[in-house]
Amino acid sequence: METKGIFLWCSPRCVSTAFECCIRQLPNVKCFHEAFAPPKYIGPENTSHSQYSHMLCDDSKSFASIAKKIEETIKCGKYEAVFSRDMAYYLEGHFDILLQNTFKMSKHGFLVRHPANSLSSFHKACGGNYVFDANEAGFKQQYEMYKFVKEQLNDPSPVVVDIGDVLMDPEGMMQLYCEAVGLKYQPGMTSWSSTPNKRDLNCNDGICDGWHDQVFKSTGLQKSTVKKPLPVEEELPDIVKKAIKEQMPFYEALYAVRLKPKKTS
Repeated sequence: METKGIFLWCSPRCVSTAFECCIRQLPNVKCFHEAFAPPKYIGPENTSHSQYSHMLCDDSKSFASIAKKIEETIKCGKYEAVFSRDMAYYLEGHFDILLQNTFKMSKHGFLVRHPANSLSSFHKACGGNYVFDANEAGFKQQYEMYKFVKEQLNDPSPVVVDIGDVLMDPEGMMQLYCEAVGLKYQPGMTSWSSTPNKRDLNCNDGICDGWHDQVFKSTGLQKSTVKKPLPVEEELPDIVKKAIKEQMPFYEALYAVRLKPKKTS
């Protein structure tokens, strides 16, 4: 069996874990959850961050070793598809990993959300040792990776999905996404009968702890009847307003090439 490699590159607070849970409903699809978080934060090439300063550096968690693990899983032939959901900014400075043949032959996509919604949520979620870091807003790295995929991986049409469209029509947009990346869409995949497995979503040495609490209480992607309004700018902290302004051009460039919802009569 030839296994498809499918990568979804995100920025924080884009409802991407719930999106991943939809893919986890598909049979014979192996999922990786933020596999490149350990190299980013606790591996030998880590970028220090106060939240993870209490964790010891793990020399076995290099970018190359994680890439090798994903590559071996794709090559083993046990699965119909291997799906990796990760943050684009984790790979900043390491995009060359995608030039490895298995990664190059895989399908790459991007999940975005309006920066006013994602960054206000990101700021709200920060606390304790984790300080809001505008460098982790993620849209700049998503756009840079999008260009890298087009130019270096020779993919003329990387798939871009806006979570706002998904929330307005979860089943319809998930069907479009599956068709675009080569997955077999399954009706009802946007719902799950039991809450997501914490072991699956907190598997990265505790790095993801606390970030997915809302998903653990969920039973699916709930369809919205109206688009969520953007936060009132005057009520946002200056650091968030500044980050939104900086990230908007990258978001708008990706939004312009997004997978558009089917028109309804």
